Amino acid sequence: MAENAPDRLVRLLGLLAFLGRDDVVDAGYASWRLDELAERFEVTPRRILQDINLLFVAGLPGHGPEDLIDFDLDEEDGYVALREPHGMARPLRLSTREAVALVAALRTLAAGLDPELQPREAAEVASTLAVLTRAAGAAASTAALVDVDLGAAAPVAVRAALVRALTDGRRLRLRYVSASDVVSERDVDPVRLATEDSHGYLVAFCLREQAGRSFRVDRILEATVLEDPASPHPELTDAPTFRPAPGDGAVLATLALASPARWIAESVPVEAVRELSDGAFEIDLVVRDTGWFVRLVLEEAENVLAISPAELHAAVTSAAAAALEAYDG
Repeated sequence: MAENAPDRLVRLLGLLAFLGRDDVVDAGYASWRLDELAERFEVTPRRILQDINLLFVAGLPGHGPEDLIDFDLDEEDGYVALREPHGMARPLRLSTREAVALVAALRTLAAGLDPELQPREAAEVASTLAVLTRAAGAAASTAALVDVDLGAAAPVAVRAALVRALTDGRRLRLRYVSASDVVSERDVDPVRLATEDSHGYLVAFCLREQAGRSFRVDRILEATVLEDPASPHPELTDAPTFRPAPGDGAVLATLALASPARWIAESVPVEAVRELSDGAFEIDLVVRDTGWFVRLVLEEAENVLAISPAELHAAVTSAAAAALEAYDG
């Protein structure tokens, strides 16, 4: 799956912040191995090297040699150290307005996290919020005036069943409503709970599909803990939280797109990305909701080069024709 640009940006900034820490700098140049950094940032050493090579050509306006971020890099032995960060490794300084906005956002996020379902995330948000609130001082009280509704959470009985099944290693029977408003019942082996894009997900092995699936917790209508023990599925322990797969009404689509539509590969979960000529590219993605796919394609209609399979091509063509007819009318 293609890496999202925001994810890489966070890692790039994290690399600078980590290598610029006083305790790291005091250890001397070339004090960190690429494979050690890769382990810390949960990527490959090759990806870390690509990040450093990108940072080598980043810096202050002017972009002359003296304006660029500089490293000591020994590719042969696999060592790197930050020599000149140009201020990028300094602790972040927030204005009062920025601090208030961040406190408000963290309070809203904390209210939407369930400590039972998401203990690590809830603890991290609470710790960050406490530090930032102390730093913001009296200004932090202004954030209490901001109220953001993130939507309804899962019923208490559902959350309790998920926690019990995971704790006891038991199988679950779910009654689940999909994004297309289709209700289904299925038995699953729960693996873990995770958070992504402000939603809680149950990552599990679906016995009906014989494959890993992610279920949004707030779409689980009922959850019943069964007597059967859950089978282990270690392959799902580190699997992406949301990775749709063909089956259960889903279709594997292929889109060929011109370069300006690159954001789709960076924002939508995709199975594969293939580069074409002249900056064009091709992606494979799993489509569970045809209406969603049609809207996505029409949003970048001028940059769409090809669509398959035929049924999705027909759905997009039909929607476009209907829109033109309505416009002409």
